Amino acid sequence: MKLILVRHGQTEENAAKIIQGQTPGKLTELGVEQAKKIALRLQDEKIDIAYVSDLERTCQTAKQILYFHLKIPVVYTKELRERAWGIWEGKKSEERKEFFNEEGYCINDYKPQGGESFEEMQERMLHFIKTILEKHHKQTVLLVTHGGVLTSFYLHLFQKAKDEYKQYHPQNAAVTILEISEDKKHTVHVLNCVKHLG
Repeated sequence: MKLILVRHGQTEENAAKIIQGQTPGKLTELGVEQAKKIALRLQDEKIDIAYVSDLERTCQTAKQILYFHLKIPVVYTKELRERAWGIWEGKKSEERKEFFNEEGYCINDYKPQGGESFEEMQERMLHFIKTILEKHHKQTVLLVTHGGVLTSFYLHLFQKAKDEYKQYHPQNAAVTILEISEDKKHTVHVLNCVKHLG
């Protein structure tokens, strides 16, 4: 299966350094421009099906990409949502950072009240990937989703520890293209590429 993985464009919350989690998020003007540039980057790809996180920011991003792929089926799903941050959603990232520093927590070893642990998010993403691999093993699949879930997948795929999270975390509007198979062989064409943004 060929996988094209896209992180959504910049949101108002990204720009304001606010934790989004599973809140909708809305693209900024820059975010819309980024989405259009992703669309141009992917316009010549032969995509068989698209799976899109059902949150607003990913739907807005996917809309631009799908302009060039009008005939393909599109599935909007909760399974591709960002990590749920519970009580931290809507708060400033700096507040969370201060809390972790004071309490001695590591961000990926912490389960927020009303939210998900890193492992729960990763398990959700890996289950989803396994499901689509079984369904579409000879097809090209587009996923439009979020930084946290993408990073959790990459860490698993490349057998990296959680403390390498930052090295694998995609920027807004980053594109990854890879091929994976049930025998766990994979080929990476591009990883977290942002060249299309100029």
